[in-house]
Amino acid sequence: MAKRKYEKVVFAGGCFWCIVSPFDKKEGTIEVKY
Repeated sequence: MAKRKYEKVVFAGGCFWCIVSPFDKKEGTIEVKY
């Protein structure tokens, strides 16, 4: 079985609601924290 590789990406924004929604719906996103 192949190992899955994950990467962490950090974004900063003035309003967390504006940042969470688009990335939460993005294909391949595992988790969005704010």
